[in-house]
Amino acid sequence: MSDSSKDTIYALSGTLLGLCTISVRLRLGARKRHKSRSMADDWLACIALLSFNGSLVCSFVMIHNKVLGYSSNGFTSEELAATAKSDEVASSESTPVS
Repeated sequence: MSDSSKDTIYALSGTLLGLCTISVRLRLGARKRHKSRSMADDWLACIALLSFNGSLVCSFVMIHNKVLGYSSNGFTSEELAATAKSDEVASSESTPVS
C-alpha cells in the first residue's frame, strides 16, 4: 500500500481525528475538573478541531471524486477523457475574456 492510497488516507485521517478529539476532550475535562474558566487556548483548540474536521470532509470528498488516493494508471480512457474535459472547462471559466 502506498503512502497516498485511499486506504492509507482513511486510516491516517481516522487515527488523527480520534487523537485530536481525545486531546481536546481531555483538555476541556481538566478545565472543568479544576473548576477553572475556559481560556483562549481552549477555544482555539476547539476551533482547530473543527477546522481539521472540515479538512477531512474535503479529503473524503476528493477521494470520493477520485481526485485523491488513486493512481492515474487505474483509470479507463473514458474516465481520463472526462477528467480532461472537466479540467478544460474549469480552466476556461477561470481565464478572463478580453
